[in-house]
Amino acid sequence: MGAFERIKDKLAFWRSRKDPSSFAILFDRFQSVLKRNNEILEIIADMGDKLGGDYVFDRQYIIDVVNRLNDQVYKIIYDLNMLTSQKYVDLYHAYERIHAQIQAELEGKIGYGDERLVVYYDDITQDDIVAVGNKNANLGEIRNVLKLNTPDGFVITTKAFYDFLIENQIDKLLENAQDDIKADREALQSLSREVTSKILNGEVPVSVAREVRSCVARLRTKYKKDDLLFAVRSSAIEEDTEHSFAGQYESFLNIPGSELLEYYKKVIASTYSLRAWEYRLQKGFLEHEISMAVGCQLMVEPKCSGVLYTMDPISIEKDLMVISATWGLGAPVVSGEAATDRYHVSRDAPYTVKHMSVVHKAEMLVAKEDGGTTVVEVPEERQHKPCLTSEEINHLAHVALLLERYYRRPQDIEWAIDEVGGLIILQTRPLKVQLEYAGEFCILPDITKGHRILFEGKGDVVQRGIACGTVFVIENDDDIDKAPFGSIIVARHTSPKLTKAIRKALAILTDVGSPTGHMATVTREFRVPTVVNTGVATRLLKTGDDITVDATQNIVYAGKLKELCLYELTQEDVFEESYEYRLLRRILRKVAPLNVVDPHDENFRPEGCLTYHD
Repeated sequence: MGAFERIKDKLAFWRSRKDPSSFAILFDRFQSVLKRNNEILEIIADMGDKLGGDYVFDRQYIIDVVNRLNDQVYKIIYDLNMLTSQKYVDLYHAYERIHAQIQAELEGKIGYGDERLVVYYDDITQDDIVAVGNKNANLGEIRNVLKLNTPDGFVITTKAFYDFLIENQIDKLLENAQDDIKADREALQSLSREVTSKILNGEVPVSVAREVRSCVARLRTKYKKDDLLFAVRSSAIEEDTEHSFAGQYESFLNIPGSELLEYYKKVIASTYSLRAWEYRLQKGFLEHEISMAVGCQLMVEPKCSGVLYTMDPISIEKDLMVISATWGLGAPVVSGEAATDRYHVSRDAPYTVKHMSVVHKAEMLVAKEDGGTTVVEVPEERQHKPCLTSEEINHLAHVALLLERYYRRPQDIEWAIDEVGGLIILQTRPLKVQLEYAGEFCILPDITKGHRILFEGKGDVVQRGIACGTVFVIENDDDIDKAPFGSIIVARHTSPKLTKAIRKALAILTDVGSPTGHMATVTREFRVPTVVNTGVATRLLKTGDDITVDATQNIVYAGKLKELCLYELTQEDVFEESYEYRLLRRILRKVAPLNVVDPHDENFRPEGCLTYHD
């Protein structure tokens, strides 16, 4: 039954009561729902625009916009229930739950996402960032959305971290000491020693320990091995974002499953090392922003490992990737302790090696059978041999650029290759580049000169950005699932159902649609360049066309302008480093994501609403 049919039935119900004012009241409520829906979407759009980096805002803006949002969401629930004879009263419970989470952020309380204590990597995407931390969320995203190979395992969540602090009365210690540590290094040093000691000597909550042991047992059954070994790695919420936190927190390799809880404590204790604490204070972090999740990843047995930069951070004008590689485990490469083979590789297929430096590799780091690591001699036949074959370089380069396109930033990637040539992605994070060189290389008028414009100035820009790729036209709902990764999606109109394809899209163009609609809100969340209401997209473009979308200038070019995309990649990072920016970003995660889009899904109910947008 359509919306108008339902309204018609409701009107008949009111008429049957012979209440002369009922029709006017009902129609007024219906108009109010429509009006409030539009106002809420406009508020969310404004919050998303503020995170674009072109606006200055302060804490008062955040308080004001949250108050407006709270008011409108509550009133739309009230109006909806008036229309439906209180059919959706459970929405009030969802509202109170989300409202409490947002209020906790404003009040500076520790946030932990949800009640899960552990999460398997098979169940993680970027949506779980508050529960599992940024590093783990990235791994889950590339494992489950991009379908790339990453280590199996599970994450001990930020909720478990918070429970640990409470169980051992460390939360009160941190709260009471905040005023002392900002200006007094000795006080900070003393507090650091006290907190780390309490953690290392503390008890892991029984509920957390039980869940961890259950995960280990499940993995033992899955892999039919009793002696599983793990990498135990930090993953704070802000780690590997615009703040790298590189080297600030501890990680441990090749840990037996029976010892995970002890090494879990060592990782979370490193959260409060003097070095990490001073780094956070220097960067302006407040204590409630620091929630630590810990990844427990099955150890890989690599033939070789290393690091790949998708762009040379010093000489981007050479348009090359940089690969460092060594035999065995890659920890010495990451720490800079080992001499490595280096490859400068073209960013264009077939990814030609432009320069290769092969060093003498006498030793390598390997995992011991009973846990821990050791340095051993490299077999003589490998000591002067390149770590990577041309086929492995080609595959590694292809995957690296896929990650760069997906995250829309140059990437710093840790990788490993096993003895049969399988590539495993261990970590990916944004790569900082030398922007002064980028400005000399990426001169916008020179890049676009002479290229054919298909159309410009059409429609409304929803999310600025630049992308080049191959068009995929969506004709009906069935096409949404068929959209290939890395395509430019073209559709007749915006639809909440299109949100399922947003993670696959490099850009989105539609004939009709609103810049404050549901889909537009989600494209801002994922920073997908989007122009709606063009009126011509499906008429001028067809599946298979190569185009470049400049959603900053609102121009669509024929062909792939690689240089224009490089210009986009090397612009100043849009992320700000202020506390207010991070606060708004955390609040928007509880506001903008859309999780309930299909009325036929069993989760399409008040209990399934995780955000105000839901």
